Amino acid sequence: LKRYDEAIRAFQKVVELNPDYNLAHCTLAGYYRRLGQENEAQKHITIALPTMKDETEYNRACFAAICGNNDQALALLREALEKKQTTPDWVRRDPDFEFIRDDPRFAALVSV
Repeated sequence: LKRYDEAIRAFQKVVELNPDYNLAHCTLAGYYRRLGQENEAQKHITIALPTMKDETEYNRACFAAICGNNDQALALLREALEKKQTTPDWVRRDPDFEFIRDDPRFAALVSV
């Protein structure tokens, strides 16, 4: 629905209640990047980064896409799809991949 301000407030509450929840920080980074608020995005990327190594390939692919690391995002996404951690249909709709949808490798990977 692109109601980013409401989403940001909700996820800020999540990290207030659980400051170590890396996926909430990852989500906040994505919302801030969509709004062009790079300083806020980088703040949450920095918080999430140390613990992302423990996440699934799919979650790490989402994070890499939000961070602007297309090569890493696509490699991890390929692995996540091979391991059936997600489906191409969901990947095509997942807002975290908004940042790499224009990459032809993304289209090929999810058969757009």
